[in-house]
Amino acid sequence: MKSRTLHITGGVFAGVFLVALGMALAERHAALALNRDLLAPPAIAAAAEDPRISAARGVQLAGTGDADGARRNLQLAMQAGDVQVSNQARFNLGNLALRQAVGSGRDDEQRPGLLALAKQHYREVLQREPQHQAARYNLERALWLAPEEGIAATVDGIDTSKQLEGSTNNNDTNDGREGTATTLQPEGGGLP
Repeated sequence: MKSRTLHITGGVFAGVFLVALGMALAERHAALALNRDLLAPPAIAAAAEDPRISAARGVQLAGTGDADGARRNLQLAMQAGDVQVSNQARFNLGNLALRQAVGSGRDDEQRPGLLALAKQHYREVLQREPQHQAARYNLERALWLAPEEGIAATVDGIDTSKQLEGSTNNNDTNDGREGTATTLQPEGGGLP
């Protein structure tokens, strides 16, 4: 009796496992088909019409190191009528500028302009979506890298210029190096 129960239980578990595996494979197959369809010439032409595809392509190009292509696609997405897609594109443009500024080195002539551009994009995101924590964090990082003099650099009501003055002591272990910006994020977690 016990061995029969064990065989039935094992069979049920094996059946459930096979059904779950089949569902996962079907989902993967559907995702691969969608990606194949998106890379087809008609889908590429549709990218100019669909800001979500432009935003996703901008994130992808930024990941491969094509900053100019990423910027073009993100700017197309930013001009979209969809506020959420537009805001996400602004955030990703800020990330792109911040990454370029951090990667350029301290003496690069483009660094101040890239940091100013990143701060501008993050502020625009926060004007439209004040609760966007990643934009707030990256704005603080950009302000830390390029403090604004004569203007109270505040984020969420906190004066960051006072924090910056206190962080320049000899115990600062960062040595002026900064990591990468919060990751570029596609709208909605992935391609549509």
